[in-house]
Amino acid sequence: MGLRKKIVQAIYQIRKVRNKLNHQLSAIEQKEKMLMERLVEAQKSGDLMRAKVYASEIANIRKLRSALMAFDIKLEQAELRLDTALTFGDAAFAVIPMAKDLKETIEQFRGIIPHIDEELESLVESFDELAAEGLGMDMIGGDVFIDHEAAKILEEAKAIASTKMKELVDLDGKEFANA
Repeated sequence: MGLRKKIVQAIYQIRKVRNKLNHQLSAIEQKEKMLMERLVEAQKSGDLMRAKVYASEIANIRKLRSALMAFDIKLEQAELRLDTALTFGDAAFAVIPMAKDLKETIEQFRGIIPHIDEELESLVESFDELAAEGLGMDMIGGDVFIDHEAAKILEEAKAIASTKMKELVDLDGKEFANA
């Protein structure tokens, strides 16, 4: 898949996640409104304990809403950066720092909205692919990018290390049998 197509796909995934986030934010706002009405009723009836419970829950909901709004802004920033990269080029250099930042943000939200976790993961994978293809590099072990030649050398070293480990195991087995 070409770089341009991957960028378009990543933009689509971002929009999909943002749409779900906006639905979640609407539901949160409705819940806050409902709890506020109950809080007012509890205050009117003099039920201070219940009023405190509602106030506490509203505070938690507002924190969650604020965090989700900040996350939506990060996604919007990523969408704009990709759109700019699509229009003007230099996609990989725009995507690498954004992908790292977005991965950190996603980790903070993992499990908070379980029904979008899978889409967030595929979004991160798309960014990794974009950055790798745009720079002609592969990502290994987290956020480390290497070019194709370095990847070949790494595989060669892995094969040599594996062979040496087998030789050591064989030597140890023979020495143990002779002892």
